[in-house]
Amino acid sequence: LGELGYNATHPNHPYRVYMPNGPDQTEMNPQVLEKFNKRLQLLKDSKLYAMPLNLNVGTAPPAWLTKDKTLSESGGHFIPYSLESEPMKQVLDNYYRMIITQANKWDNVAGYLLYNEPTYEGKTEAFEQAYHEWLKEKYGTIDALNEEWMESYASFDVVPCSKLVKSFAGRRDWADFNRLHFSNSVRYLHELKDKYDTHNRPDNVKLLSKPLYSSEAWFIGNDWQEVSEITDIIGYDASSEYEPMMTDFMWSMAPNKPMMNGEYHVSWKPEDGPWATTWQTAAHGLDAFVYWEWKSPDKVPEGREAPSIQPYSFSRLTRAANDIQRLAPELYTLSEQPREIAILYSMNAIAFDPKPFFESMRGSYAGLIGHGEPVRFLMERQLRAGALEEGTIKLLIVPTIQHADPDIVEAIIEFADAGGTIVAVGESFLYDSAGRELPADLQSWTDADNIYSIGLKDAEWTDPAMRQRWFADVIATSDVDAPAQVVDAEGNPILGLDVIADRDSKLLVVVPMKPFSEPVTATILWDNQPASGVDLISNEPIDSTLELQLFEPYLIQLD
Repeated sequence: LGELGYNATHPNHPYRVYMPNGPDQTEMNPQVLEKFNKRLQLLKDSKLYAMPLNLNVGTAPPAWLTKDKTLSESGGHFIPYSLESEPMKQVLDNYYRMIITQANKWDNVAGYLLYNEPTYEGKTEAFEQAYHEWLKEKYGTIDALNEEWMESYASFDVVPCSKLVKSFAGRRDWADFNRLHFSNSVRYLHELKDKYDTHNRPDNVKLLSKPLYSSEAWFIGNDWQEVSEITDIIGYDASSEYEPMMTDFMWSMAPNKPMMNGEYHVSWKPEDGPWATTWQTAAHGLDAFVYWEWKSPDKVPEGREAPSIQPYSFSRLTRAANDIQRLAPELYTLSEQPREIAILYSMNAIAFDPKPFFESMRGSYAGLIGHGEPVRFLMERQLRAGALEEGTIKLLIVPTIQHADPDIVEAIIEFADAGGTIVAVGESFLYDSAGRELPADLQSWTDADNIYSIGLKDAEWTDPAMRQRWFADVIATSDVDAPAQVVDAEGNPILGLDVIADRDSKLLVVVPMKPFSEPVTATILWDNQPASGVDLISNEPIDSTLELQLFEPYLIQLD
């Protein structure tokens, strides 16, 4: 790997190997320490970094942990212990000191992984007591809670602690508290890392990509935005099926922060072009991948292909990775420019109306790719913090979000009144997050100026090519500065073509991805005029035409 140009590997290790003796262990066993050092020496000899070194306790926990209910009564995916357990915090302190103290001796450890694919829901008595205290602080009186939940509880102590309660507001509050509790645990581990790390090495949490496709994202304890704000690097895992959308989603959680896909599952088949996805996500802001080899070729999990038995794809990926490092300044310029197009994201929608929300959100994203502008997502918390008032966002896409609180709707109407352009996909803003019907004036929000509506059954929506042209027309009428177009002979955007441009640098990246299929002769337009330049990947001159083929990317410096 070092000779091929790769610069890091992601060493994994089972927790039970490092703390087999019990919760009070503070030093590695000699044989384990020898293997730990041998592995890092092997990487150093190969001129490779360990990035990130895995601190995740959920990888093969020892028996003493899982059997001790004072430590492990609660839990979740790769979290076999209770976040609210004070004795467990001491166990984690011992473990972090043990691993990081040894890692401090090596100059090729580049960072740490705090959690791997975490999910969490509290189950202990202490957690439930903390939830009731949080409800008291939020509502003040049980009458106020009953009004919001539309219930009649006699006291806070009898309020159910479950995501299965009948009340919309009750399910929302339980999910919010679990997210808050997990975020606090990330903050604790981040501070533990800083306590023992003498080299200021960055950390991350590898979050799941469920926000793009699953209603589970609502109640698994993850707050993608807050966790990304806490850690030094934005971390997640996602397969090529959800890229580059997951890159743009995570970029939006903490804009311009370093970002890594720590478990990038690709199809290594040449006909799926993993090298092209690498180019595409780099242009969208992804700074690093961890590609998974899995196991030896005869032990690869079903549905996966090991790169070691796909030499063509692996060699193309190697070239892409090295070219991306060579052209990192240009890609950074493209990915870090202000993003003027935003898609509103709602945790309430994935809880209460997931099917139309996911369809309209993903469909909008697909329709927006290819118009020369990167897309961001806008969380409701960011909207409440004034993101629409800053002036960067010019075009806001509102997917089907039936449950939203009045202040969200009011902020969107104010954005339109101030001259912002809005696309309303489907029918939104009928109820608040407690399930109460919104006032009629808020339900009629689409009557405001600068709002374009499209239905999920409209031909312009159901036909992908028509949808892309429809979005192109909307962008053209908005204040979005989209200088570049790559069009077919009829002057239409090309389905499956990802295009990002930056006006100041006159850089343009073009990546033909599926459903693009047949070779196409395309024309590059800059401010509606034919443009030429140099492809920085091949160093070949480009006139105003491109001979596009599936998975063959261009990074063009225009004249």
